[in-house]
This record gives sequence, C-alpha cells and structure tokens, in this order.
Amino acid sequence: MKKKLYEKMLISISVVIVVIVILMGLAGVSWKQMQNPWSQFVTGVNGKIDKFMHIEEKRVNNVQKRNVMEEFELAYVACEKEEQKDGTLIKMAATGETQRKIDAFNEYMQNGSGKQYAECIGYTELPEGKLTMDFLMENQEKVVEMIDIWQEKRNMESDTEAEIEIYMIYKELLKNGQ
Repeated sequence: MKKKLYEKMLISISVVIVVIVILMGLAGVSWKQMQNPWSQFVTGVNGKIDKFMHIEEKRVNNVQKRNVMEEFELAYVACEKEEQKDGTLIKMAATGETQRKIDAFNEYMQNGSGKQYAECIGYTELPEGKLTMDFLMENQEKVVEMIDIWQEKRNMESDTEAEIEIYMIYKELLKNGQ
C-alpha cells in the first residue's frame, strides 16, 4: 500500500513539474530565471526604473518641442502611412505664420538684442547664416536644442523683453505685408 501511495505521489509531482515547465515555456520564462529569483527581481526593478527615466526624458523633450512650436507657429499633423513605419504617428508642420515667425526671429538674432545669444546657441553656425524654413523642418531636433539653450539663457536675464522684441518685429513684418 505504501508503495502505491509513493508511486501516485511521484507521478503527481512529475505531472505538476511538467505543467509548470510547459507554462513557463508559454510565458517565455527560462528555467535559469526560475532558478534565480533575485536576478528576476533585479531585472524587473531595473526595467521599471528604465521605463520611468524614459518617461521623464520624453516629458522634457515634449516641453522643448512645444516651445519651438509656439515660437514658430508650428502645428502637429498626422504622418502618412509610409512615415508611420518607424512608429511616429504625428509630426510638426509649418502653418501660414511660420515663415513670418522665422523672419522675426532672424531679425532679432541678427540685428536685435538676440545678437548676444547668437553664438552660444549655435545660430551663427546655421548653413545660410540664419534660420530657414527648410532647416527648421529638416533639423527639428537641432532647432529644439538651439531654442532650449536660448530660453535657458533668456531666463537668466530678461525673458519677457525678448518675447516683446520679437513680437514687435513680427507686428512690423505683418504691417509691411511680409
């Protein structure tokens, strides 16, 4: 009787182990991971930390992009099907006011108070010596970085004076029909 009970327990344990191994295989968990639960815990914690850091990085990047969009009157538009292959669903696009905003910014950086920032933000290194619509649309990350540095520099001094000066240049361009 003891021998039959022992055989039944052994068969039951074997069945349980086989079921666990099958379930682990379906879940994509390797036997090595099961043998080292501490490693599995550390990997999980590190994954959560990486995810949090990525979210913070994305938040900062979105704030910087929003600043560029506001500065140059850009808008978000949906990407074409071909453009969505890399996972990007929306992109920045020019509006009717973008060129005037670029012109006002260029005037500020070349002949206005912005001259003091031109070199340190990389404005003087732009291909045509000024910001162009083509450069803005093709090098959005570079422009985002440039505007971010410019805004940091302005915040140290007088942020609103720059905005007022650019707005006045913009109004003058509107008045002159440009």
